[in-house]
Amino acid sequence: MPFIQLVTCNYFFHPQVLQVTALDLDTGNNARISYRLQGSTLFRISPNTGWIYLRQPLDRETTDHYSLTVLATDNGSPAATASSMVQVTVLDDNDNSPHFVKDFYTFELLENLPSGTVVGTIQAVDPDLGRNAQIRYTVVQHNSSFAIDPDTGE
Repeated sequence: MPFIQLVTCNYFFHPQVLQVTALDLDTGNNARISYRLQGSTLFRISPNTGWIYLRQPLDRETTDHYSLTVLATDNGSPAATASSMVQVTVLDDNDNSPHFVKDFYTFELLENLPSGTVVGTIQAVDPDLGRNAQIRYTVVQHNSSFAIDPDTGE
């Protein structure tokens, strides 16, 4: 019976292509290999070359890892099939804007408070990761009576 060894790559990629290669110890027509993906709707594979393509854009905030099962079948009789897993990790892109936790913030304070008194905190969140999720706060309409901590929202 023919032996097929599937060589796969396990690395991060953008919406570009990734190629898998299977090796068959047979010769001639019996060593000709065709590829297919099992159960994937987001990815497709070229049956002749092993190149994996995206069917649609990926969104890390929805799903950040995919496990693909690649099947390689030779042209022998009977045909031999090998399978291997390809792990795809979706890296973060700064594709989300921050948004405030509340639509409106109200703070009540006594008059004549000393300078530097914290009167409240606002909070925004960003579903991106790492540096893409860092938020800085600023007061747009500058009022000499109020300042905001750019890191904490106080």
